[in-house]
Amino acid sequence: MTDEGRAFGTANEGGADPLLVDATPGSEPQTHALPDGSNPPIGVMESDLAIHWDIKSGIITANPIEG
Repeated sequence: MTDEGRAFGTANEGGADPLLVDATPGSEPQTHALPDGSNPPIGVMESDLAIHWDIKSGIITANPIEG
């Protein structure tokens, strides 16, 4: 969750591929498919960038959330 009240996480059902769930105050929650082979983001920036951390390399990347 951000200081502005935006919350994010992942959800899946019955072994389906996980979805990014993005809930912004004042709007309906949205879901977005994760790119193949990616881990769920560790955070989401205000400009709709998903923040990913590769535990093996230690590299942090920011990728646009596509709807």
